Parts: sequence; structure tokens; C-alpha cells
Amino acid sequence: MKKIIAIVVAVALAVGTFIFSVSYRNKKNEEYHQSLLAVSSQEDESQGGSKNEPVLVSDDGEYELYVDGEIVKVIKGDYEIEMNNWVDSFNTELPKIVSEDIDNDDENELLLKVYAAKHANDDGTKTSIYAIFLLDPVINANGEKTFEIATANTNTWVAPFAETVRAEVTQLKSCKKILQFAMESIENQIVYDENGLGTGDYVGYAAALSDNKKEYYTYKNWSLGRGVYDLDDDGNITLQIQVLVEYEEIEEKQIIGFINCKIQLEDGVFSIVPKEIYFEAMDAYRVSDPREATDKKWSVTLKNTASRPDFQNNSIDWIDCKFDVSSMSSSQSQSFSNITSKIKCVDTVKFTQSSITMTAKDGYLFYGNAAENGSFSVILNEGEKNETDIAYTCNIKNEGSESVLVIKLDGNYAKSDLDSVSIKFGT
Repeated sequence: MKKIIAIVVAVALAVGTFIFSVSYRNKKNEEYHQSLLAVSSQEDESQGGSKNEPVLVSDDGEYELYVDGEIVKVIKGDYEIEMNNWVDSFNTELPKIVSEDIDNDDENELLLKVYAAKHANDDGTKTSIYAIFLLDPVINANGEKTFEIATANTNTWVAPFAETVRAEVTQLKSCKKILQFAMESIENQIVYDENGLGTGDYVGYAAALSDNKKEYYTYKNWSLGRGVYDLDDDGNITLQIQVLVEYEEIEEKQIIGFINCKIQLEDGVFSIVPKEIYFEAMDAYRVSDPREATDKKWSVTLKNTASRPDFQNNSIDWIDCKFDVSSMSSSQSQSFSNITSKIKCVDTVKFTQSSITMTAKDGYLFYGNAAENGSFSVILNEGEKNETDIAYTCNIKNEGSESVLVIKLDGNYAKSDLDSVSIKFGT
């Protein structure tokens, strides 16, 4: 998926203002934390907490966290603050602690990734939700050495995002399998070409859900799900926002992917890093970008030189093979005798920009139920992180003694893109 590489600066700044604000003071944050995390009166001795022993210490040794009954205490030298509403969260899952100079003032601040809740998603999975806290050592108006706290949680981005970013999901008319997610700044319209493809830089794609026969459902509506913050060891903060889709035929919602944002601290507020916000489909729903489809027609015909195999059953009900199409000439021969599966029973395989056609050897027939039941796929880069299934429909034509299997792809592909093509059919 392409990253969004040209987000309007005004949008980035506007969206950024709702993420964090370091203007929050301790009292306001303590009131907010009470609503986010339940208070527990139980001390978690199993995690090493006591009056004298810190539960967590930052890698640089500057920050120490203690758990004492109902109190979590954060200490850095003479700076100290007590939070009476974090204990339950700490007992559920110890927070991630990172000490980094986030605001470039030559002083390390403390970042905490604190467990808040576990939510059940509409697709049956569960997501752990975290809040991110930044503690900045300050001397308050009373001369006390304490911490100023900034907070981000699952609700801080919702309304401002809707007010700032225009987004929508469409289903391609040319291929019902493909869902298109597009974003623009609120003052701009989302533009599509004559084929219904988004023309902007904010576009990403995912596969729709289908039934057991690979009949793809009809898109009905979409929504934003939960926003999930994360924190890495270098103090980098990210935000993933779920994109959910509903269909006409079923009640089940589908999380097709995430809007990914990187967060930075600038001029006293946390904001989205410009040019680093993009949509990414979940691995199970990854598809190729149809905007990169080729207009050039091409074909490769591969002839199986092996003699007719001696199977007692004349049904071709199991094909599992892999070819490097990009390296093939337009017409060439190869023996399939050493390839496992009933590809041995196939006489020719023809690849084009939009389909794969197999013709059976004389006396063999492709198994019709496999096509009808959706038991077929064409996988690019099988076994790699970016593998995708590019099959769309499958049809069998039996005319006399000739049996032909046609798998239509979900778009037009350049020959150079097909360096690893795995064909699977049947059981």
C-alpha cells in the first residue's frame, strides 16, 4: 500500500492539536485518570512493588516507579508525584516505560504506555487499549518539584478527525472483491477517475469479505473503530485507527485495515507527523493496487511435454504448483512430471494480464465442485510477507473431450510483476 505522501500541512496541524496537549495540569489529569483507570486498594507484591523497592526503573536510571497500596509514585531525583488511580492498571499489566528527550530541551521526559482496557471487536477478536502519558519535570506555582502530565487515550482523536479529514470507502464496480479507502483534507473533495479509482495520494485498498463460494458481499457502510496507541523503545508514539466495513448480506463487520499515524511533540503539543499518515490493509485482506494495473496485453503459453499420466481417476481435483512467469518467453515447453499434484494432467497453461487458462490432457476433466465452492487461488509471492491472492472468479468449460479451467484475476498485471505465481485448485 502506498503511504500518504502529501498531506496538507494545515490538516496535519489541525489533526495534531487534538492528540495531546502538555498544557494539562496535574489536578485536571488526575480527575481524568479517575474516569479511565479504576482505583484498586490491593498492593501487587508479585510485581516487586513495596515502599522501598521500585516496580520499574527507566533504562537511564533517572525515573523510578513505586506501587504502595493505592498509590503509584513517580520519582526523578527531587521531583515526585503520586497517582492514586493507576494501581489496578499496573496489576493487570506493567506499563512500558521510556525515558527520552521528547521535546528537545536537553532533559529526558518520561513516557508511559499504560494498559486501560481490553475490548471485544465486532469480528470476534480482542484489542488491548492503552493510554500514553508523558511526565515532564516542572516546578509549579507553589515551588513544588512535580510533573506536568500530557495524556492520549482512545477518545482524544475522534471528533477532531471527523471535522478535519474527509474519508470514504467504495467498492470497485469492475471487481467486487476490492474495497477502496480514500482520505482528503476536509476542504477538498475526493476525486475518482472514469473507472472509479481514486486519483489522490490518500488511497488504499483491501479485500471484501465473501461467502464459502467466493461470492463477494455488497458493501453497505463504513466507520472508524478504535484508536490504539503504541510506544516503542526509542520513544516514538504511533496511533492506529481501525477502519470497519458493513455489508448488505451479513451482519458481521469487517476490520479491513488501519489508518496509521506517527506522533511528534512540537511547540508544546503532540501532533501527527506530516506526510506520515496512511492506510494499510490487514494482512488477510491485502490486495494489489488497481491503479498500477497495466494497459499492455501479453500472453505466455506453457506446454506440458510429459506424456499422459496414468491416474485411475480422470478428475483433476488437486492442483498445487508455482511458476516464475516474469522469466518466461511467450511460448515455451516444460515437463510437469516432477511437479506434485494433478498439474501433471494439464496439457497447457496460458497466462495473460488478466487470467490463467488451463487445458486438460485428453481424457481428463477439471473438478466442477472445486470451482463452484471457491476452492481456488492465485497467490503472488507465496510464503513472503507481502503475498496476495489475486484470483477473482473461476469457471470450467467442458466441451467434448476438452476440459478448460479459467481463473480470472482481480486486475490487469504486468508480466514483470508475476515472478512467483502459485496456482491452487481443489482439495
